[in-house]
Amino acid sequence: MTPRYPGAYWMSAGKDQGPNNGPTTVSFHGCITNAGIEGVRSYVEQENTLHGYVAKDGTAAQYKDFDRIAYGMLDGNERGGVTWETWDGLNVGTATYDDVNRGADARPEGTWTDEECERIADIIAWDAIVLGIPARTVTSTRDRAHGMHGHGIPSRATSGEGPNIYVGPDRWSKDNKKPCPGNKRIAQWPGIIRRSQVIEAAVRAGRCGFLPQGPVDLRAALSRTAGGVQVDAADWMRFFVAAMA
Repeated sequence: MTPRYPGAYWMSAGKDQGPNNGPTTVSFHGCITNAGIEGVRSYVEQENTLHGYVAKDGTAAQYKDFDRIAYGMLDGNERGGVTWETWDGLNVGTATYDDVNRGADARPEGTWTDEECERIADIIAWDAIVLGIPARTVTSTRDRAHGMHGHGIPSRATSGEGPNIYVGPDRWSKDNKKPCPGNKRIAQWPGIIRRSQVIEAAVRAGRCGFLPQGPVDLRAALSRTAGGVQVDAADWMRFFVAAMA
């Protein structure tokens, strides 16, 4: 069995859909919901569309083992695709593509929270060390690396729904105009990758461990650096100031 991310609560959900021939490629999505890990578990019981979820406060849950199929990445589902959904605070009954890109409802900023960012970076660092999936951005939808849902949505290049981040050749959604995870979250991604590389180096050097289960304590979490130097929360915020403009 593939190791489970220790910072997530294990909450088995849904039916076993068989092996996914991985894990190989990890994709982060925006989940149109204001729910916590229990509410999303109820959804997975019916839909089998994701492996894990990161809530507003950074709390994470894993619902399926990473070497099993979840139906969140279309062509990637049986190519080792791993789907992590993340809280975006939107109302599932009223959210529009503009809301996803700009922010609305419980998250008008349209960005991942600092706690979500730190948890995502921690997951990526753990993947690199334990699963052997490098802490870098995909250059192909079949790459052994990490990406966002939009890396597998081809028509974003011409649809006007957001920046062109499609890398191909596969499609990760039937909806070619889906802006997932949203323009402001896409802008945060390079900083998250850089942060994951810092965490990976610090863990490999024996300076710290991975995040525990539950809400992310930013003060404690941001003390994890390869050089042992405290990182202030304000610096973490500045990482993403351009995305919030």
